[in-house]
Amino acid sequence: MINRSLHISLILCLSLLGCTSVLSQNKTSVSAFINQTPALNSDVTSGVSSNKNVSLSKTVQIQQVGQNNSVNTNIVSVINKTDILQFGEKNDIFQGIIAGKVKNTIVQSGYDNNIVHVNTTKSRAHTATVIQYGLRQNLVWIGDNSISQNMVIRMKGKKQTVLVRNRK
Repeated sequence: MINRSLHISLILCLSLLGCTSVLSQNKTSVSAFINQTPALNSDVTSGVSSNKNVSLSKTVQIQQVGQNNSVNTNIVSVINKTDILQFGEKNDIFQGIIAGKVKNTIVQSGYDNNIVHVNTTKSRAHTATVIQYGLRQNLVWIGDNSISQNMVIRMKGKKQTVLVRNRK
C-alpha cells in the first residue's frame, strides 16, 4: 500500500514539475496560443470585454458525495466546461490541461479511485469522458493528440490501472 502511494505521489510530482516548467518557461507562448483561437479574437475585435467572456465561458462543476474525496484541477483555456462527480470515499482527481477549448466529464463511484490527467501540449480542443466504478482503480493520462480526442475511458471492477500516454 505504501509502495503504491509512493508511485502515485511520484507520478503526480513529475507531472506537476512538467506543467510548471512548461508554464514558467513559456508564459508568453501560452498567452499567444490562447489569443490565436477564433473565439477570443472575435470578442476582441467586436469590442467585448475579455473578462466578461472568461467569466461566462469557463465552468468547472464539482459534486462530491462521501468522505475524503479530492479534486485539484488547473485548466488554461478560452472555453472550458468540466463536470466532475465523485461518489464514495477517498477518490482523487488531478488535472492539468492547456487547450483552447476543454470539455471534460469525469465520474468516480466507489472507493480509493485515482485519476491523473495532464496535457501540456497546448492543443486546440480537448474533449474527454472518464468513468470509474469500483475499488482502487487508477488512470494516468499524459498528453493529448488526435487519437485521444473525444476518448471515452470506462473502468469497472477492482484494482485496475490504465496508462494512456500520447505524443504528437
